[in-house]
Amino acid sequence: MVRLIDVRQPREHDVIGRDFALAGFGTGFEATVTWQILDENGDTLGEGGVQGVGSSGELHDFADRVSLPDTVNARGAHVLLQVFGDAPSGQHPPGPTSTRCA
Repeated sequence: MVRLIDVRQPREHDVIGRDFALAGFGTGFEATVTWQILDENGDTLGEGGVQGVGSSGELHDFADRVSLPDTVNARGAHVLLQVFGDAPSGQHPPGPTSTRCA
C-alpha cells in the first residue's frame, strides 16, 4: 500500500521545540498538505499548511519550518502532529500520518 503522505521529520518520539522542521513526501488537493499539533487533551496548539507538494496522486517531497505561537508552552509535553491533504469539500479529515513527539 502506497502512503499518500509520509512525514520523515520529525519522527515519532522526537523532541521538538516551538520551531522545528517538517519534511516528508506526499500529495494533496491543489498541491497542499495541512498540519496541526494537538496536546494530550486533543486541543490544537498550532496549525498551518505546506504548499508545493504533489497533486492528483503525484508524490513530491516537501519541507517547511513550523513555528508555534509564542503563547504555546508545551515544554516536556507529549504532542501529536497530524499531516493530511485537504479535500475539495474543505473538510480536513486526519490523514494517514500521525506522529507523537515529546
